[in-house]
Amino acid sequence: MSKKLYIRFLWICAVLVNIKSIFADFDIDTSYALAMSYRNLQGDKMFLQMLEPHQTSSFLTTILLYPYEKIFGLTGSILYLHICGVLLYALVTFVLFRFLRRYISDPALCHYICIFFFAVRAKQIVFPEFSNMMICFSVLLFVSFTNYIKEQDHKRYLIQSGIFLCLEILSYPSAILTFCGLAFFIIRYARKKMQDLMILTGTCLALGSVYVLYFIATRGFSSLLNGLLQMARGDASHGTGVFASFVSMAYYKDFLIGAGILCLSCLCAFVLSRLFRKKDLFYPSTILLFFLFTVCRIVIAHFDSGNVYYTASILFVYLILIGRKNLSSCTKEEVSLYHTGCMISGFSLLSVILLSNLPLSTALWYIILAVCVSFIPVFARARTAPSFTRIVLIPFLLLTLFHRGFISTDPPAHSDILHLRTVYRQGPALGIAGTYFPAYQNSVNTEEFAQNISADDNLLLVAGSPALNSLDYLDTPAGISHYSTICTPTYDDLLFDYWEEYPEKKPTVIAVECWYGDLRVDADSEIMKRISSEYTEWTDGTFWRFYRCPD
Repeated sequence: MSKKLYIRFLWICAVLVNIKSIFADFDIDTSYALAMSYRNLQGDKMFLQMLEPHQTSSFLTTILLYPYEKIFGLTGSILYLHICGVLLYALVTFVLFRFLRRYISDPALCHYICIFFFAVRAKQIVFPEFSNMMICFSVLLFVSFTNYIKEQDHKRYLIQSGIFLCLEILSYPSAILTFCGLAFFIIRYARKKMQDLMILTGTCLALGSVYVLYFIATRGFSSLLNGLLQMARGDASHGTGVFASFVSMAYYKDFLIGAGILCLSCLCAFVLSRLFRKKDLFYPSTILLFFLFTVCRIVIAHFDSGNVYYTASILFVYLILIGRKNLSSCTKEEVSLYHTGCMISGFSLLSVILLSNLPLSTALWYIILAVCVSFIPVFARARTAPSFTRIVLIPFLLLTLFHRGFISTDPPAHSDILHLRTVYRQGPALGIAGTYFPAYQNSVNTEEFAQNISADDNLLLVAGSPALNSLDYLDTPAGISHYSTICTPTYDDLLFDYWEEYPEKKPTVIAVECWYGDLRVDADSEIMKRISSEYTEWTDGTFWRFYRCPD
């Protein structure tokens, strides 16, 4: 097969993977991001009535949702925003391709990099929420900052870098750490070090200050500061996630499984290369064997529990190491691209680790940019070993495309496309394919919420399971009575203080998770004691028990 046919085939696969994700991939973070934007449009005040830890990222989905919500409401909004997310990635991919053509002579390499970037997501979903925003803005930052390093007299590239850095920070606040890497590169490579550092810092601060000053002017400084402190206090799962996770075996479990599969693949590949006396067999054999072992694990998971984890991310690390080993084959400009991309991607990974409760194997999916630039030294090896690209990059791309195409997400679990048995037929998820039970549960909840909750009510959902699907808040026009719609809510004194401060947010209806009449929340918990003393049990639903305020 010729190089052009490889490229066309891979592009078709990448497009099909995105189409599949539009109709088949949404998870709890999708519902959470949509709920934040919906609250914005309903008039809830950010940093006061809204204390979601990721709310600074809601600006993009709020802008995109505004015209749609005015015309159609929330019905089908997830499908609409999925399309917007794919178009956003397509636009960034086009910018990346145009940029790479300036510095890379072989267009095939540009295609391979862009195929990978366009196909892969950090969390499988294509919804334009904080993780996808962070990666898109980090790639645009990489493009503008690399242009600045190459053409330091054109300060517009530095100003663009400051803008994209600010947007990345708004998408993921801990990404402010990326500034440290950019400052180091400026000090090391810039001719006018202090001047350029001030331009970058000033641009980022100016844009960020406009954002902050708007909220100070509309909220008041003391109220804004109090809201930020309450945000940190109320985010029990993300705020301290890194410290608790590092000492937990669960944090490393899937990473270690992936590392074990990779080591087994390397061992088998080493034996094969020795048997056939061809050293070049080692890398492609490792990737192909990893592919086969991963497929076997996915098949076992399909017939076992249906949950498939992100162990394939270990292969990203492997490709980066292959790239690092082959840097000697690169030109000076290619080495610069590799180092800049790895630096920005490394800080993105660190940002995610510090501000999330994601296990390591999942967090590693945020190093997409580092993997992209690792294609460059791997491709450069082809100058001395012409078949190296075909036997390393093509199997790697096929594996990642298979992984993205076969695995699907549907709250609350990660599954695969063979488990997709139905389609959501109402509400925000209208038109999305899903597994049977979550879709059935959503259908039942929508019907029972309509019977028991009106648009004039304020609703609080009290979940007993580890994760709350914020989609349930969006299946009714009632107001939201919790300060956060995050999937790991807490019900403590902060929530009670919130109702005291904003009495208009106090719930008139509280829905407590149950299972066909059996309560799923501890009856001795503080929130249940409060409900029992102030609310009257209204009716038992299938998955929620409804309590109504007697006033």
